[in-house]
Amino acid sequence: MTPFLRNHFVLPTVNSDTDGEIPKYHHVLKVAAIGPTTESFLLQNLKLSLAVTPRKPNAEDLAGAILEYDNAHVQ
Repeated sequence: MTPFLRNHFVLPTVNSDTDGEIPKYHHVLKVAAIGPTTESFLLQNLKLSLAVTPRKPNAEDLAGAILEYDNAHVQ
């Protein structure tokens, strides 16, 4: 799925600056992991920068973590 997403979106990577110039047709995605195992894979293998990782790998905690992130980053 990652190659498809990279064709249409900017995926923030570890040690990258997504505040730079971004093509008009691209949008920067905020990436969430379902839990620590997925977080490790996304960081180590795909070098993706993550916005959210819940404490427990379940839908309820993921939704809560996303809501917390959104509330903290409302501008």
